This record gives sequence, structure tokens and C-alpha cells, in this order.
Amino acid sequence: MDTEQNSLVLQQVRSMYNLFPYPYYPLCLPLRWIEGLPGSSIFVRLLTTPSTPPSDPTFRIMIAGCGETQPYILRKIEPRRFKIDAVDLSQRNLRRAHQRTILSSKQVQYFH
Repeated sequence: MDTEQNSLVLQQVRSMYNLFPYPYYPLCLPLRWIEGLPGSSIFVRLLTTPSTPPSDPTFRIMIAGCGETQPYILRKIEPRRFKIDAVDLSQRNLRRAHQRTILSSKQVQYFH
């Protein structure tokens, strides 16, 4: 595919995710924390190298295709010093994810 076709496909996918975001949970719905554990750095580290968490204060986690709930769940699970970058095609999901984490003292950076 050439650049113009790639751009068109990306725009179509982005439009689809904005019209039909997935998942779409009510903001007041209690989230199940266990669903976030397999995506956490703690779980991945246990599977790969059973050692202590990184001591580097600039340790970053990127959630690609974060949806509206994953940033909130991982922000609760991950240590405060870890930086979280949440990326999603849907601006709507990012707005809702931001609403869920806005009162948290441990902020998340969002990228569209």
C-alpha cells in the first residue's frame, strides 16, 4: 500500500473506533482489577525475570490500544514512580479514560 492508502485506512479505522468505542462501560461501574493484572509490568516481570522491580524512577509503561479502562486499572496496580503512557485510536476512549484517572494523584499521559 502507498502512503495515501495507509492514511485512508487509518482514518477509517479511527472513525470506526470513535463511533463504536470498545469497550464502553458506564463510568460508575466498578472495574474488575484482576483483568488488568496480565497487562501489568509486575506480572510480565514475574514471567520473564523473577527479580525486584526496576529502581529507575523514569521507568515508563506504554499501553497501546488502552481503551477506556486499562489506564485506570494499571494506574492502581503499578508503582507510583512508574510513568504510564496510554495510546488509543479513539479520542472518545481517551476522554473517558482521562475522566476515570483525573482524580488520581498518579497521572497518566494520553496520546491519540
